[in-house]
Amino acid sequence: MFPEHVLIHPELHGLVLVDWCYATAVGTDVPVLIHHHADDYPPEARQHEPASPATDIHLASLCVRRLVGPRAPGPMRAFLRGCTLPGQNSRPQDAWQLLAELDDLLDRLYGPRTFRPFTMPTAN
Repeated sequence: MFPEHVLIHPELHGLVLVDWCYATAVGTDVPVLIHHHADDYPPEARQHEPASPATDIHLASLCVRRLVGPRAPGPMRAFLRGCTLPGQNSRPQDAWQLLAELDDLLDRLYGPRTFRPFTMPTAN
C-alpha cells in the first residue's frame, strides 16, 4: 500500500484503499514490484520470499509514515520504526493487535478522539 492507494472522504473521514491489482496472498511471492516504489518494499518482497502479515504491516506502516511526514511525534516514529524492521520475524504479525496498540498510542498522544470537520476548498 502506497499513499496513492489511499482515498479519504473529507466529510466522513472514511478511508478506502484502491488499486488491489497488486494484492498478494499470504505465503506467496509478491509477483510485481512497482518500479518507482522498489526501495520501499520489505526485504522479503525484494528477495522473492513468501509474504506474511508482517509484509502488509511493513507496507502500511511505511504509508502512514509518508502520509504523516515529519510532523509525527517521537513515540509514533518509534512505533512505525518497529513495524518496518528489516527482518520479517522481527515485525509484528497481528494487525488487529497492532491496531489496538496504535489506538492506545494515539489516545496517549492526542487524547480522546474528537471529530474535526474537514472541508475541501471550493473550485474556482
